[in-house]
Amino acid sequence: MLAGWFGRGKDAEIVDLYRRLVQLARTPAFYSQAGVPDSVEGRLEVLMLHVGLAVRALGARGAAGRGLAGRLGDCFFDDMEVVLREHGISDTGLAKRLKALAESFYGRLASYDAALAAADRAGLTSAIARNLLGGGAGQAAALADHAVRLAEALARLSPQRLAADLDSLPVFAPATPPSC
Repeated sequence: MLAGWFGRGKDAEIVDLYRRLVQLARTPAFYSQAGVPDSVEGRLEVLMLHVGLAVRALGARGAAGRGLAGRLGDCFFDDMEVVLREHGISDTGLAKRLKALAESFYGRLASYDAALAAADRAGLTSAIARNLLGGGAGQAAALADHAVRLAEALARLSPQRLAADLDSLPVFAPATPPSC
């Protein structure tokens, strides 16, 4: 649980990275301009995109990066456990919900990773439209552009200088404002 992560001073860099990813995922433009539903599910999808891309980038940085990626994943799932408990999910239903969440998270990560690794912009746009926009058009291309910029910035993160690099992560800003 994040209370434990925050309270014990455990993995301060990972907590800082996670907090930054949460902050980026809360950018209002995702919900007001890009078409992501402003709902618990929509916000979770945007957070999973950001955390997933960070896990992907860190995991590619050798043993030190893989260790950080694992701890970032733990931090995310610990936070989700707290959120589920706050929403009244009992111990008996918690494991089932966390398992479903993990399957969703790693499934999305695999689809984003495959598209990014193949430089398949159409595949990435399709995966984002399916996951973040519920299959709707919205601004899937702008969201895919953001994912590429974020993946590139995350790939430059140094496991040794993680905290110093957090301000370099891009904030979502669609190229064209919505029409009124």
